[in-house]
Amino acid sequence: MGSNYWIDQWEGVGDFSGSSAEMWNRCGRLLARIHTIPTDWFDELKAKYIDQEPVAAVFPEGTFAWVHLQRESWQADLPSMSDDSKYEYATAVTTDHPIGARIVTAHGDFHPGNIIDLGDEHSNAGVYRFRCIDFEFSCVTHAIHDLSFGICCAN
Repeated sequence: MGSNYWIDQWEGVGDFSGSSAEMWNRCGRLLARIHTIPTDWFDELKAKYIDQEPVAAVFPEGTFAWVHLQRESWQADLPSMSDDSKYEYATAVTTDHPIGARIVTAHGDFHPGNIIDLGDEHSNAGVYRFRCIDFEFSCVTHAIHDLSFGICCAN
């Protein structure tokens, strides 16, 4: 255990393999569980981002920019961008579909490489076979972010 990380025992037998409709169905149920996490945890972190980047105060609630504000690569580009450019970037992707437009706790980096398979013995009723890892880019945004990112990163 460090000051900003921890290591848990590995429990998986492998990563997620989206080779069947049932596997994708299970993946969707896993994502749905993440999306039910209350969103108020993000308020303090969002305030920190707005302190660092004041234009973020006018970003839409569901902007995908919250995910990118956590990435060092995007932070390195911020000083060279005008506030208008930052706002245009933050509002470039949106949705009006009722499922995708929901404001949820998002994983932020949801893709098959961040899903582990605990194996067949964990497939019993009430026990979830799949687990997500790597929550460092979690934020509160539109549900469509995780849905689209997961599909784009799948094989």
